[in-house]
Amino acid sequence: MRVNSICPMDEFDSSKNKTATGENLLRFLMGTECGDLYMLAFDLRYIGLMSSISDVNQYEAGKFLIIEYLGGKLSECHSISYLSKGYAFYGSRLGDSFILKIQQDNTGDKDRRYFTIERTYPCLGNITDLVFRYTGDTKGR
Repeated sequence: MRVNSICPMDEFDSSKNKTATGENLLRFLMGTECGDLYMLAFDLRYIGLMSSISDVNQYEAGKFLIIEYLGGKLSECHSISYLSKGYAFYGSRLGDSFILKIQQDNTGDKDRRYFTIERTYPCLGNITDLVFRYTGDTKGR
């Protein structure tokens, strides 16, 4: 599994050592080549532990980084962008692209545990490539 795209969900405020909304979790969305979606989160309360390696309690240091599997069964991810209020754009050049709604609670779907597909944008890229190959027209590209 290779991560193809990553985007921030929160803005970091270095003056407060928190996110711009005052939260302690700095979150990122990651899309993979396999069509899986992950959330990567850093707990900013433990960020000081990473600078003082000698005094790190292993239990506390383990809380610094959280990786959560949100679900899969999507097209290969080529771009991902967090929009706002839990919505994200998941883009693919080889398959369908989507507007996703990131959920706080488990959806009950075994494939898409923490997101729902709000809108699908069908991919026509592969069809276009076939037309150019069949006709031999390379000027249209």
